[in-house]
Amino acid sequence: MRLKTAFIALMTFLTCALTASAVEVTVKMNAVSTTMSMKSKATGEDVAVGDVNKMLYTFTAPPGDYVITGYAKDGKTVNGTIDVSVGDSVKQQITVLTLTAYVSNKTNGTTWTVDNGDYTIDVKVNSREGVNHPITLGQSVTAGRKTFLALNGDTYSCAFIPSKAHADEGYLTLYKQATLTGNVNISGAIPQSDNFTVTVPKDATFELNMKFFHFIDFTRVDPVKEVVEGDFRVLVYRLAHSQVYNYRTSMPGKLTQGGYFTMNKDVAKRPVLMFTKADYEAFGPKTIKHDVQANEGFETGDIFVNVNKEGYLDLNVGDTFLAHAMRTWQLTENSTNNYFIEPDFHYTIIDTDGKESDSVIKVEQKEGSAWASLKAVGAGTAIVLVTYDAIGLNFYASSTGVKQAYMGGEYWSAIWPENTAAYVITVGQGKSAVDPQMLVNEKYNQGALKVAGNYVDAEHDVFYYLDTEEGYSYTFRADGAEEVTIAYPVIGEQMATYSGFGDAGVTANADGSYTVLLKEGRQIVRMTDASGKSAYQVFTAKKCHREIVNVNRPGSKIFQPGDQLAIQYSGLRHPANKLAGIYNMSAYVTYNGVPNGTSLILSANQYKFGSSDKAQAVTLDIPADHDVAAEPELTFTEGVIQVNGYGDPIGNHRIIDPRAGRSPNFTAVPHKTYFGAIPDVRVPVTAVRNFPIKVDFTAENGKVTVSYLGKELEADDEGLYEGTYGFYDVVATAPGNRCQRLRYNIPDDAEDLQTFNIEPVKLDDDWFGTNSKEPATDADGRYVISSASELVWFRDKVNAGDSAEPLKATLTADIDLGDYDWTPIGDTSHPFTGEFTGNGHTVRGLYIDQPGSNMLGLFGSVKGTDADHRAHISGVTVYGYVNGNMTLGGLAAHVQGFADIDACANYAEIHGARNGVGGLIGALTQKTSTVTNCYNAGSVFAESTRGGIVGNLSNGCDVTISNVFNVGVIEDHANGHAIAGSTYAVGNITNAYAIADYAKTGGYTLVTEARMASGEIAYRLGSAFGQKIGEDAHPVFSDDKVYKVTYSVVDAVAAAAEDEGLTLYSNADLPTRIGEQEVLWYADAALTQPVTVIDADSRLYVKNLYTYTLTYVLDGETYKEETHYEGEAIAPEADPVREGYTFSGWEGVPEVMPAGNVTVTGSFAVNSYRLTLYLNNEVYKDEMLEYGAAVVVDEPEVPEGCRFDGWTDAIPATMPAHDVDIHGTYTELSGIAGILVDADEKVTVCTPSGIVLYADKPWGDVRDTLAPGVYIVRSAAAVTKVCVK
Repeated sequence: MRLKTAFIALMTFLTCALTASAVEVTVKMNAVSTTMSMKSKATGEDVAVGDVNKMLYTFTAPPGDYVITGYAKDGKTVNGTIDVSVGDSVKQQITVLTLTAYVSNKTNGTTWTVDNGDYTIDVKVNSREGVNHPITLGQSVTAGRKTFLALNGDTYSCAFIPSKAHADEGYLTLYKQATLTGNVNISGAIPQSDNFTVTVPKDATFELNMKFFHFIDFTRVDPVKEVVEGDFRVLVYRLAHSQVYNYRTSMPGKLTQGGYFTMNKDVAKRPVLMFTKADYEAFGPKTIKHDVQANEGFETGDIFVNVNKEGYLDLNVGDTFLAHAMRTWQLTENSTNNYFIEPDFHYTIIDTDGKESDSVIKVEQKEGSAWASLKAVGAGTAIVLVTYDAIGLNFYASSTGVKQAYMGGEYWSAIWPENTAAYVITVGQGKSAVDPQMLVNEKYNQGALKVAGNYVDAEHDVFYYLDTEEGYSYTFRADGAEEVTIAYPVIGEQMATYSGFGDAGVTANADGSYTVLLKEGRQIVRMTDASGKSAYQVFTAKKCHREIVNVNRPGSKIFQPGDQLAIQYSGLRHPANKLAGIYNMSAYVTYNGVPNGTSLILSANQYKFGSSDKAQAVTLDIPADHDVAAEPELTFTEGVIQVNGYGDPIGNHRIIDPRAGRSPNFTAVPHKTYFGAIPDVRVPVTAVRNFPIKVDFTAENGKVTVSYLGKELEADDEGLYEGTYGFYDVVATAPGNRCQRLRYNIPDDAEDLQTFNIEPVKLDDDWFGTNSKEPATDADGRYVISSASELVWFRDKVNAGDSAEPLKATLTADIDLGDYDWTPIGDTSHPFTGEFTGNGHTVRGLYIDQPGSNMLGLFGSVKGTDADHRAHISGVTVYGYVNGNMTLGGLAAHVQGFADIDACANYAEIHGARNGVGGLIGALTQKTSTVTNCYNAGSVFAESTRGGIVGNLSNGCDVTISNVFNVGVIEDHANGHAIAGSTYAVGNITNAYAIADYAKTGGYTLVTEARMASGEIAYRLGSAFGQKIGEDAHPVFSDDKVYKVTYSVVDAVAAAAEDEGLTLYSNADLPTRIGEQEVLWYADAALTQPVTVIDADSRLYVKNLYTYTLTYVLDGETYKEETHYEGEAIAPEADPVREGYTFSGWEGVPEVMPAGNVTVTGSFAVNSYRLTLYLNNEVYKDEMLEYGAAVVVDEPEVPEGCRFDGWTDAIPATMPAHDVDIHGTYTELSGIAGILVDADEKVTVCTPSGIVLYADKPWGDVRDTLAPGVYIVRSAAAVTKVCVK
């Protein structure tokens, strides 16, 4: 009895245990396979699935692998099998789909089938995570077709492979793939094929591929022929019609180019793939465009890798890790098709000291692949660095074969160095005892939408710090850590690397936690336990810039209750930017800790978060009743970047299978996930300060309104207003004066009374915004309008709708509406149905500012009655400002049926909140209307359909628009068009021109600004237009007629043939220059009939006036240069003059300037002049000296017994430019003369021959004893020659 009880208890326990481990499984079949059976793969035993209820089975089964067989409605036909897994969750639903596969090819009327041996089918079915579901093919109840099973959300790849016989006929495999949400028929024609030729430089690589799933290597297509022709290699491929192929080509050290195309059946619509060396040199492979605005704002220069949230792997020797890298921004041709192509990735392995080493990890990588094998070859620690090169990407439109750049542009940057991917691999270490608690946003990420949960993710969690700070301080616990160190990135020009770990930047806190200072890039924190084993965590940090902006008062640094405050960042990045089939969410900045009473105004951006100022801003209104005394500072904490939208749990980019890849995500989950951290904000708030405001407007009967933030203020009894800091809008009006709309600022440093001074501006009219005056009428009953007040009367007459006949008017003068508020002519109830002839006059000062209103312009609604009673507006040019909601135009808001707009132009600035915003016309909705000879030069801004001439050309409205052009700026948008915003009927837009393309194109010819200014477009537009070439930037309504001149250059130098047939456009006066070349015009090729003026299109001949240089060289140096036309008569340069020289004359001066430069030479020869010395009026010496030579005149020899008295004329130092006479005299001596010796001074007296007569005797004793004659007397002071008579 006790044994039986024990057995019953045991069985009860086992039954309970088995029941507890069983999973409640629901299998949902489908309309093709309505029933199923299920077997265990392990045992082959059937599973008791119970009875089917409306294609639904509910039963229990233990976790494990099973095979489901699907049966058709007849209960017999097997539609195939699929392997499924039952997990360990409490409940699991499996939704089975059935796919029917067949081809439509026929031979002699007989459809191809698998059973007849025409083709075979190869099918792969994968889950969206890349898990393969093995299947077997089944039979369809329809003869000749096969079926197979898949699960909801799976992706299939099906290849219909022709038999050898059909392959020999030129057929190639048909490929089909898709992601499933229901039963589908997979069908198509196995395609025929053609040869396709590619030409590349012979030293370039080229590969042609097919893509089947995201993130797996492309399937390569081999050429059927390859030959070298000179410097090029020609590859011939056999490609299937309608199949999409991609290519990749590169040269050593140069740019990799990639793209894709469709093999069109039409040879003319296939691309031409011919690459030259220039294609590889168009952009540097290492070029970095470090600008978030680059590539239309998509560029981020970042990367994702498939490691884990820590950025750390522990392997054993012999292990291999399949590493995967993904560029972000992901390079795709559009945001939905997602045909992305990756750049060339590079792996660098360094040790913990930053030295390159392959002793721990070796890399094996296929060229062009985003996958690499990292093989653990030795014990130790390695750091893996991943970068990528620049790339050029294009695709070819499937319908035309025209080359187009990828979304964002053709050329893309190499990785930004600070974004270099980094992760750590230890080999042979084993698990560390350290338990890191690196938490972030743990209060907010409670679900499974972030794979890392509450923990830091090495890639997605970015810690931002201000560019005025050293870094971001992050605190964490690392239980079991004996040492914490950090390796900071060394950011170079092309990549980041590391130079070792250290404790600088790490603080051990008293409570056992650690604080690390995070800096720009990816740093690695190492936590080492007592045994020396380490755990690692990679952190990403970035510096950012922040401005605290007063939205109400831009530039003000004072914040008061009632102000709107914006916290504007730049430098932030999307934490989970788009990855095909994985992430597709928007991001925005938010703070979870906000002041009481405040509500944040947030703005998200999906693809351009990094370049969007709006998405990187947080805006809030400071409550008007904010208590400044109680809370003088607004504090914002717990700042994060939040991700919203649909996609995988963030972190799932790391679970991609390299064989199955990923497929489009039709089972995405909604997100509200928080990442990283952004700096806290503290904003001081001051109490509101008001100032008295005086408006000084001296116009007689003047009126002013003063508004602050859109609210009109009221003056007190003294005429003063009261207000705080900021901008005030003032409107000042007075009869006969312009309405002035001015803005004044009370700055932060304002004190006391604020005065707004307004100077009146007179109008040439008594118009002041409301008054009107009935105009006179002419003999035909047309109103003749010459003033604003008369135009107002006419408008009111139209809008009253009380005229039995359509009203007609003619402008006889330019009208200035003076910027007063304007109500359009014609409204919905009473459209303008008559004629308005502007006669080429302008309407200036149009002003409409009604943001919530529609149908705004000079005219509102314009509509004729029928074909015989058409509305007509012509010859009006509008200047001003229009701001409204929708259906807005400078000339007219809404032109309906039977209306003609001719010879009108708009220069007004048009702003619209919605659609139907045009420069000239807002909306054109009836095909019976025409727009001719018109243009727009005003700027157009709107959220939706907009255009230069017409904002909204309604669907099916094949209206005639001809002879028009646009030179105004159109705010680009998905529906922006240079001519007509909604381009449904562009085929009826003829002879239209524009200087810029926008999102919508077609219906016009794109020209350069130079062509628009050249007169060509005025000529092509016809007689309605003129243009003063050289002054008018575009055609205008003027009498400056433009003619077409076809000409030939008759000039040997230009080497142009006489029948060259060149073209330019000219006014009546022919230009004297063509470009920089001066010319002469002739009516004949012999150049005998000069022409300077034309009055019709002309066939002329041009002689280029070439200029040459005539150089005068004087004594080897350039004296003068002159420029002369060939054949010009030359008047020789006047002879130069130089004192003391004679000019030789100019040698080589031509009579006329030849066809070449000429050098003329001349020189100076020095003159000689006569120097004559006279003694006692007789020539003593006569010689010739050159000008400037030194003049040396010695003391002359005089007769014995004579004394030289000296030269009486001045002696020049150098010879002047004239003859020189110098006179001197001498005197005969009487007795002893000329001895300047004292009587008692001792002397020696000698004869001229040297015989000493007296030696050392007093002169007084000797003097009287000397007989007549000549003696030499020597004293201590001198030697003197004396004559004694």
